[in-house]
Amino acid sequence: MSQPAEQNSGADSRAVDPNLLSLLRCPCQEHSKLQQTAAGLACQHCDRVFPVVDGIPVILPEPEPNVE
Repeated sequence: MSQPAEQNSGADSRAVDPNLLSLLRCPCQEHSKLQQTAAGLACQHCDRVFPVVDGIPVILPEPEPNVE
């Protein structure tokens, strides 16, 4: 019996398409390139790591502090 296609494909759900990765930048002030790591996408300047869910990078800036 054969395995379902998603198990057989060998694709890593944490891997980002290289063409997309070349365009992505960190939301930090330096807008540095992101590097694919085992933990996700890492900024080469501020060392933040952004998760990758089903091949989709989740790159969100840190929330602004509430100043009252």
